[in-house]
Parts: sequence; structure tokens; C-alpha cells
Amino acid sequence: MPSDPPEGRTISLETDLPGTGRHSRPTPDGAPLLSVLAVVVHDGAVLLVRRANPPQAGAWGFPGGKVELGETAAAAALRELYEETGLHGGNPRALAAVDLIEPVASADPQGRGTAAHHLMLALRLDWLGGRPAAADDALELCWAAPDRLPQPLCADVARVACAALKG
Repeated sequence: MPSDPPEGRTISLETDLPGTGRHSRPTPDGAPLLSVLAVVVHDGAVLLVRRANPPQAGAWGFPGGKVELGETAAAAALRELYEETGLHGGNPRALAAVDLIEPVASADPQGRGTAAHHLMLALRLDWLGGRPAAADDALELCWAAPDRLPQPLCADVARVACAALKG
């Protein structure tokens, strides 16, 4: 069982905001928020979902989300894939890291200009089964070849898609 967080440190990474659903927010200590991306390849195409919630709501990206306290990145990627698409994945392996740094509209009095920093670990997964259907945080899904990616795209989708298809 995981130990309790250090005193004064908030572990919850999401909060409910009226009319917006879940929204990420910076951790009190300014540390990046750890998330995973589930990258599945089938017949020369990658599985993408259109995001329902921030960050990057409305954009196309890989299924994914935050890593829960005590959960491995591999387990989080498998869970997020199933929650958002209904697909079962396996054989997770690290593929790439993606930094999404959301700037604030104007820097605060101390000169800090970052609202949130999401560190996303992309894991390549094998498709083991299931029928793809958009669910949970996904508005819709599609299979897309790297030269026909839907727009707008989330951060680094094209780069990660190409890396996934190479190996």
C-alpha cells in the first residue's frame, strides 16, 4: 500500500470547475503532472481520440490521462486505453516523453509564467481485443495514418505517431 503524501503536498491533480468538467491545475509545489499516453498501432494507423476535457480539449491525441498514486505507468496506460476506447491492450513499452507546458495569460508578480506542466509518458501498446468506441473523456475516436492525421492535434502527436510506426 502506498505511503501517505508528504505533509502539505496535495496529490489530487484535478478539480471540478463549473461548466468545464475536469480541469488540470498545477501542483502546489510546482512539480509536473504525470500522465500517460496509450499509443496503439493497427494496420499502419494509430488510434486517436478527440479530447473532451482540458488540457487541449477538442484536439486529437492518444488515449491517456493521469497516473494515480501507487499505479505504474504501464497499468495507467492500459486503464486509460480501456476507459476511453473499450480496447484491451498489452505489452506496454516506453516510446517517448512529451512535455506540455501551459503558459498563463500574463505572468504573476514573481514573474512565473507557467500555469501547468504536464509530463506525459507515451507507451506503445499491442491491441489485444475489444471493439473501439469513444467513452469517458473521449468525444470520438479514429484510426489515422501519420500522413492523414485529423486536426487540430494535441502536442507532439505527429512525432509520437511516426515513432510508434517505426518500431
